Formats: sequence, C-alpha cells, structure tokens
Amino acid sequence: MDIPNDYFEDHFLVGVYVTPGKTIEESKEDFKNYAQKNDLEVHPNFLVDKDGVFYVLLRGARYKLDAIGDYAYTFCVRVPPLKKA
Repeated sequence: MDIPNDYFEDHFLVGVYVTPGKTIEESKEDFKNYAQKNDLEVHPNFLVDKDGVFYVLLRGARYKLDAIGDYAYTFCVRVPPLKKA
C-alpha cells in the first residue's frame, strides 16, 4: 500500500512478524492490544497476512511511534512526511 507523501500526517503502515509459537490471529490480537495501550488507533482490517508477517494501518501522534518500534516483532514502519505549508 502506498500512502501519498502529503496526504496523511497521522497514519502509519506497520509491518509485524508473527510471534513465534502463536497463530497469526493471536499475534494480531497481541499487536492490536499493544498499540491501543499506547494510544494508537488500529485499523480494523489487517492488510496482508503472508509468510509469517502482517501489515496494519495505525493512526495516532508521531511521537507514539517509538513505542511501536519497541515492540519486539515490528520489522518496518512507513511514515509519510508531514504536510508542507
């Protein structure tokens, strides 16, 4: 999914590995709970489930992304640049 550079300033695409020893559904639920505890909205539909990874759209303040980066199974965060005046 490609988010236009100047379209959103509070949406982020996050890639997450499936937690070893858990199903993909359990891993999604764990990540969803973690993100919500850090005041990030989780899009209700996960975008891709394939080969032990999934992607999800989050919405929230950019400074909250540090918490997502600290999640053990996050492997990428796509952050569009802020809008320019």
